[in-house]
Amino acid sequence: MPGAIFYDTWIKRDPVAAFFCIAALYILLRTRKKEWLCGVFLGLALLGKENALFYAAAVFLIIVADFKKGRCLQRLGMVFGSAFIVSAWWFLFFSRSVKGFKAFFIGESIEAGGFDAGQWYYLLKLPDDSGLPVFILLVLGLLVLVYKNRYLFTAKGRLSWKPVRLLPIILLVPGYLILSISKGKPAWGNIILFPALAIIAAYGWSALSSWIDRFPLIFREVKYRHKTLLSGAILILILIVPVLKFSYIKYFEEVDAGQILLARTSLEKVGLINEYVKDDEQLLIFPSLYLNGPHLRDPIFFWKLSTFPKIIYVEKVGDYKLLKEYIVENKIHWLLMSPVKEGLQKDYLDQMIVDFFPPMHLYSQGVLVHTEMLWKNDLL
Repeated sequence: MPGAIFYDTWIKRDPVAAFFCIAALYILLRTRKKEWLCGVFLGLALLGKENALFYAAAVFLIIVADFKKGRCLQRLGMVFGSAFIVSAWWFLFFSRSVKGFKAFFIGESIEAGGFDAGQWYYLLKLPDDSGLPVFILLVLGLLVLVYKNRYLFTAKGRLSWKPVRLLPIILLVPGYLILSISKGKPAWGNIILFPALAIIAAYGWSALSSWIDRFPLIFREVKYRHKTLLSGAILILILIVPVLKFSYIKYFEEVDAGQILLARTSLEKVGLINEYVKDDEQLLIFPSLYLNGPHLRDPIFFWKLSTFPKIIYVEKVGDYKLLKEYIVENKIHWLLMSPVKEGLQKDYLDQMIVDFFPPMHLYSQGVLVHTEMLWKNDLL
């Protein structure tokens, strides 16, 4: 899935939360007397990231739908009681993100305004997240699930109801519904739901392989072991197509056009650093050039950096005279700036050009200035 490949380059908490969520579901569906352990895993998932609530909703629906076997309230109490014991201490006394999540969800935070997409944004980007081959398998898998559960809403169907048969639907429907209601819609908001998409695609491939097995006469003569190997080889060939054609920038353009300028700029400036800045040279960078927002470090910048300069981060250095003194005192080789029309970094660059006209390399949103001559030639 292109979406999974894309976010493999990001360090996110979603995979940790997804791992514990899947463990919780496995315990719930495979055992009948270890609901407390399901709750422990669910609590750990919530500590991983708050969007584990999607899986908590699925756990609730599975237990309530299975009420005919009794112990419904008891099972709910054991699962969510254990989850509360494991995770509540963090959210009640230490977490600072609950209010932020709420403000982002209802659109009151500044960040939410930067991720204002259409209501059906996550559903519409499914083809981009999955890639065409997997998307076809997803559609086929959904048809298979509907067909296999076609008697669900009959009296006979309700008697034979098994939650595991609709597990991916139970996960995806609440998850995508909540995401669609949210005012802020970051492109990575549905990462935690990728396992459910993979399950549906697996249903689609299972049906497709069984049909292939029956249709051509050539497959009827192949031994079962060889059929399995052949089926696996075909699946690999199908799935490898979007991997070989994957483009980081193209995917980003499709799913989050508003952020693509930031991504391109990151690639440009890290490209200049890789080309001109040598290992162990000192590089001075201002916060606006390595942070996305108030606190998040630019993942593209640090992922693509192939040289090993000594990067020095400064918040403020004062006027141009103080900047010169700082460069000389710390023997700074390079300075990365983004001089806008009216700003301190623009003043720095203008005065540098008048003062000693340093060698510089431009990119679309800024400049990499070679400041070594300032202290080597004693130009202070």
